[in-house]
Amino acid sequence: MADHRTAMHVLKISKELCADHSSELYAHLLNTNGCCAFELNDLVTCRQDWAKAFAIHGIWAEKGAPGAEEELANQLNNFGNLESGEGKYDSALCYFDRAKKIRLKLEKDAIVPLGVSHMTTGRAYFLKGMYDEALRHYGSAEKIFFDQFGPKGHFMAQ
Repeated sequence: MADHRTAMHVLKISKELCADHSSELYAHLLNTNGCCAFELNDLVTCRQDWAKAFAIHGIWAEKGAPGAEEELANQLNNFGNLESGEGKYDSALCYFDRAKKIRLKLEKDAIVPLGVSHMTTGRAYFLKGMYDEALRHYGSAEKIFFDQFGPKGHFMAQ
């Protein structure tokens, strides 16, 4: 946990051992590696891995594979975080909006991730200086997290 360099080493081995580079497992490994790269501020690797994972998840979503749409929404939210981290707030908001639309369609199966999308959307609006919009999204996230986890839930700290 939080040992991103070691995790990336293990992930490199895992990706080499994964025979099917079009599989959902391979996409998951790419996404995880991209998350580690994001935490290490290696945004080039992050963007490359997330783009590959997004393409794979898109294919699986088109096939109707169980859980593939939520994975696609996860990738969209990740891209939103990346864009926000680079100061591209309008682009980030587009990604967050696309993730929210998928999560709304998935209803209760994606309620907590929907809260995360509202939280990250709020952060992007806050960083843009649009405080009323930020508070609206923070409020939506807070309601979801409160309903799901109660006042002492871990997401409430976020």
